[in-house]
Amino acid sequence: MSLLSSRVDIRGIFTKAGVAFVEAGKNVKTGNINIKCPWCGDADPSFHMGVHPEKLAFACWRDKAHRGKNLARLLSRACGMTYGEAAILVGQRAAVNDDDFTKLANGQAFDAAIDTDIAALRPDHLDFPSAFRKVFDAKTAGRFHRTYLRRRLSAAKDLASVFDLRYCVTGAWSGRIIVPYVLRGEVMTWTARAVGKSESLRYLTLPEQDSVRTAKELLYGEDNCSGGALLLLVEGPFDALNFYHCAKSLACDVVAISSASIEDAQFERLRVLSKKYDALGVCLDFGYPAQQMRAVNSLEVLKKPVFLVPLHRNCEDPGSAPDMYLRRGLKKALKKIGV
Repeated sequence: MSLLSSRVDIRGIFTKAGVAFVEAGKNVKTGNINIKCPWCGDADPSFHMGVHPEKLAFACWRDKAHRGKNLARLLSRACGMTYGEAAILVGQRAAVNDDDFTKLANGQAFDAAIDTDIAALRPDHLDFPSAFRKVFDAKTAGRFHRTYLRRRLSAAKDLASVFDLRYCVTGAWSGRIIVPYVLRGEVMTWTARAVGKSESLRYLTLPEQDSVRTAKELLYGEDNCSGGALLLLVEGPFDALNFYHCAKSLACDVVAISSASIEDAQFERLRVLSKKYDALGVCLDFGYPAQQMRAVNSLEVLKKPVFLVPLHRNCEDPGSAPDMYLRRGLKKALKKIGV
């Protein structure tokens, strides 16, 4: 037994976090304890992930991509804690930046020793788990989620219907608004926004190997784009949702690129989609002027006029901006193209 493993009480951590485990049974190897794989979720609710208390390693018997020796990654996902908190519990002290926290916790950064082709593991079809319910389905259990959406978005009920927003109250996605990424009517992946302040991660994203396509291969809201005066690029889904009705009323559409940068796959989608519009606009979160200019410069090769859509100085991002400020920014851009 290593010195590190002797200091890590896996059973105690799981018990305190309310994670059920078994120490004997059909799939339990001698010396292991088994839990339900937090990445498989509802796809297989059995106790099919083995955790070795001495080697501090874990292995899902259903999906080899859900295996590794970074126990902090498992604890952050299974126990609902931040990656930093989990790292401290298992004696890790190395600095990890915020992006890596999210990737590690979401299962997007796997151990280097695991030789797996994630693209080959992806499904060709994706269905919502049964625990994902429509936000405005009149169930009492979703009242906090409905309240959150009404506070964040005007015309929240209509937006929830158009974009098929869901909520969840059990399992790894509990306490979150589920935001699906859809392409040609089919769900490709989803991200989930925490409703309560106590959640460890504000956003939790379906891992790459469980997605048909990842968020960075898609443009959020593309299915709702019909063409017009201007196609607006924003960062996150809630930015796009908040801009949606304002943009439509001005013959514009809005898509989110799910970060402040445009990936190659997204650029190709923009190249095709941009043909439906007279111009392109960029409105990223306040405080990122370098990223905004980089996005503007990269879009100029599409041979369309590209404009910055300014946010009011009191607005941190489009997702929290009042409609009057969104409308004002869009009108300024449209005026430049003579609309």
